[in-house]
Amino acid sequence: MHIVHIVIGKANPNRMNGVSKIAHSMADTAARETKNTVELIGIGRNAYKTEEHAFERSYKRHLIKADPRLPFSNGDLMKKLKPIMEAWLKQDTVVHFHGGLIPIFGSVARLLKKHNIPWTITTHGGYMPRVIKRRYWLKFPFIHLCDKVTVGDCNLFHGHTTDELENVQSFYPSVQGVLTPNGQNYDEIDDYFERNKAVKKAEAFCTSIGAHAVDPGPVYVFVGRLEPYQKGLDLMINAFAQHKNSGGMGTLWIVGNSPQRGYLENLAHSQTDPKHIQFFGARFNDEKYHLLHAADIFIHTSRFEGMPTAVIEGAAFGNPLFLTPGTTMIEWVEKYNSGWTTTDDTVEAIIKGLTEIDTTLKNSPDALKKRARNSVDMARNNFTWSDVVDNIIQLIYKPILKQ
Repeated sequence: MHIVHIVIGKANPNRMNGVSKIAHSMADTAARETKNTVELIGIGRNAYKTEEHAFERSYKRHLIKADPRLPFSNGDLMKKLKPIMEAWLKQDTVVHFHGGLIPIFGSVARLLKKHNIPWTITTHGGYMPRVIKRRYWLKFPFIHLCDKVTVGDCNLFHGHTTDELENVQSFYPSVQGVLTPNGQNYDEIDDYFERNKAVKKAEAFCTSIGAHAVDPGPVYVFVGRLEPYQKGLDLMINAFAQHKNSGGMGTLWIVGNSPQRGYLENLAHSQTDPKHIQFFGARFNDEKYHLLHAADIFIHTSRFEGMPTAVIEGAAFGNPLFLTPGTTMIEWVEKYNSGWTTTDDTVEAIIKGLTEIDTTLKNSPDALKKRARNSVDMARNNFTWSDVVDNIIQLIYKPILKQ
C-alpha cells in the first residue's frame, strides 16, 4: 500500500500547529513501523521558503507553492502534483487529507476522483458548530462547493469523537466514518528522561528564563498556539486573574506564540501581578519538556478542538489535566480520575474549577501525585501513534482500497 498525507504547510512538528504535528506523526509512524510506503504533500504560499527546525524525515515529502484559500488550482499545484500522481496510479494508493474548509483541497479531490484514487479526510474539528458559525457567510460557499467533494465524497471520514462525525453528517448525511483518538510519541519523552537528570536540568532551565512559582500552590502550564478565541485563552487569563485577586493559589505559565501574544500579555498584566501569569514564547524539544516536567497541572480551556495533542503530551509527562468541555477530552479525565474538568467553557466555570483544585490539594496533599500517575496511565494506555496508525490502516485505508 502507498499512503499519501496532504496537509497545509510543511508538516513541521516543531511549530505551534497541531495539524502539522499530527500529519507528520501519522506519516512518520507508518513509514517506520509498517511495510507501506509513505509520502506527504505540503501545500502553502510559503512552501519554498527556508524552513526553520528542519530535520531528516522517514518519508518522502513534496512541498508545493499554492494559495490554499483559493477554490481552484493555482500556483504550482497541478504542475507539481500531476507528475507525482502518475506514480500513485501504478500502486495501491490511498490519500489522507488533513483539515476541513480548505478550498484548494477540492481541486485535489476532483483529480483523485477522476483517477479513482480513494481518500479519507480528518477535519481536525473543522466542522465543530463554533467553527462553522464564525464567518458562516464566508464558509457557506466552500462547504457546498469545495468540501462537498473533499468531505462529502470521501470514501470514509476519519474523526476523533462522535460529535465530530455527527457534525459532518449534518452537512453530508451519506458520509460514513471511523473514529480513533490522536496519539503521542513516547520514545521522545523516554529519551528526554534518559538523557537528562530531569529534575535538576528542568529547574536550572526554568531559573534561567525566570519561570517560577509565586506561592506554594500548583504551577499550571498551557502549551500551544496563542489563539485567544479557539484556545479559550481569554477565558483562562480572565479566570486566573480573578482567582488570584480573590486569594486563590497557583501560578500560570503560558508557553506558545502568535501575533496575539501582545494582546494576551496586556490582558493578563492589566488585571493581576505579572508574576502570577508568566509568558515564555514558543518552546520546542528539551526546552518545552523542561517546562512540562517542572509544572504541576496542564491546563487547556478551549472553546472547541478536534483532539489536542498538547493535552495528551501534558498527560504523558505526568501532569494532571484541568480541561473545559471544548477540549473534547473531559470524558477521559473523568474515567481515569486524571485531573479536573469544568461543566462549561466560561470564566465562572473555570474559577469554580480552580477553587475546587485549591480545596482538593489543601484537604488531600497526595491528590496531585495520584492524578499524575493516572494521567500517565491514561496517555500510555490509550494514545500511542503505533496503535492509532495501525487502526487507521486496518479500519480505513484497507477497506477503501477494496471499494
